[in-house]
Amino acid sequence: MASRIEDYALLGDTESAALVGKDGSIDWLTVPRFDSPACFAALLGTEGNGRWQIAPASRVLRVERSYRPGSLVLETVFHTAEGSVALIDCLPPRDGRYDLARLVEGRSGSVPMRLHLTIRFDYGSIVPWVRRCPGGITAVGGPDAMRLATPVELRSENLETTAEFTVAAGQRVPFTLTWYPSDTPAPQPLDAVTAIAESEAWWRAWSSGCTYDGDYADEVLSSLTVLKGLTYAPSGGLARRRVSRASAVRQPNPQDRRWCVGVAAAGARAVSAPVFGVSLSTERRFCGLGANICRRRDRKSGAESWRTRRRRGSRVWAGRPRRRAAMRCPAASAGVVARRAEAVRHRELGFGYRAGRSPSRWRSR
Repeated sequence: MASRIEDYALLGDTESAALVGKDGSIDWLTVPRFDSPACFAALLGTEGNGRWQIAPASRVLRVERSYRPGSLVLETVFHTAEGSVALIDCLPPRDGRYDLARLVEGRSGSVPMRLHLTIRFDYGSIVPWVRRCPGGITAVGGPDAMRLATPVELRSENLETTAEFTVAAGQRVPFTLTWYPSDTPAPQPLDAVTAIAESEAWWRAWSSGCTYDGDYADEVLSSLTVLKGLTYAPSGGLARRRVSRASAVRQPNPQDRRWCVGVAAAGARAVSAPVFGVSLSTERRFCGLGANICRRRDRKSGAESWRTRRRRGSRVWAGRPRRRAAMRCPAASAGVVARRAEAVRHRELGFGYRAGRSPSRWRSR
C-alpha cells in the first residue's frame, strides 16, 4: 500500500524524478525523462505496479529523515531495537548515464535488513525478463532495460527480487540501479559511494550561488533545491507531471480521476525570485503555477470551471477563482499575495489593468 503523499521525499537529477517514502520504498520513478512511463508506480496502484524498498527487517521504532545541506541527497535513519542504520539515496546528475544510487550505512549495533525490488515497466503493464549477471541482475522489457549492481546475494520470489543482509556499525552496502535501452549492452556498474559524494558536491556548488540571508534562509534554500530538481535541464522548463490513475494502473474508472505528481511551487518561487534576480514577468508566471494546479477539479463533483462560466457569458473576473483556489492551496495563496503586491507597485508607477481581465495582462494608462 502506498504511503501518504506528505510522507514522500523528492529525488531529482534535472531530467527525471523519484519519490521515496519514509519506509524506504521508492514508489515512483520515471526514466530517462520526466514524461517517460514509470517503472515504479506503486504510488498510483499497488506493490505489483513497481517499487524498490530497502528497510530494516525488524520493527522500526523511529525514523529520522533529511536532505544533506544544499542538496537533494536524502538521508533516512531507521532506529530499531538492534541498532540504527542510515539509507542514503540520490539520483546522480546526468553524464550520459541514468543511475539511481542507494547506500546502506550502519550507525550502531547490527541491524538485519530486507530488500524488495519489483520492476514493472510502463506503469506496471510490462513484467520484465530478469536474468542473473556478474554482481547483480538485469531486467529487460520491451525497449527498456535495467541493471541492479550490489554485493548482496539476490534471489527471485513471486516475480520480484528479494534479499536479506545484516549491516553492522561502520559497514556500507551499496546498490546502483541503471536504466539503458534494451538494444544496447548493459553499462558497467557505478560506484554508489563515489556517485553520492559527487552528487552532493554538485548540488552544493549550485546552491552556493544563493546569496539570500534573511528570514527562513534554510527553507528558501530547500525550496530552491527542490525547484532545481524539478527543472528539465535540456530546456530549463519546470516539470509538472499529470497522470491518469485509470490509465496508469490499468483500472476502469469512468470518472477519469486525475492525480498530479509534482510540486505546487508558487509559494517557494514568490519567496526565492528576488534571490537570483528573476524579472517580474517571470515571477508572475511562476506565481500562477500553484493556482493553475489547484484550479482543476474532479469531474465527479460536477463543479464547473471558471472557463466554463466565462464561455457561457458569466461576468466573473478571472482573479476570483484564483483567490478561491488559493484558499485550497497555501502555495497558491503565496503566489496570489505576490501578485497583489506587484499590482500595488505597478499602480504606484502609473500602471494598471483593465477591469474584467487577468491581472497578468497589463496596459499603460
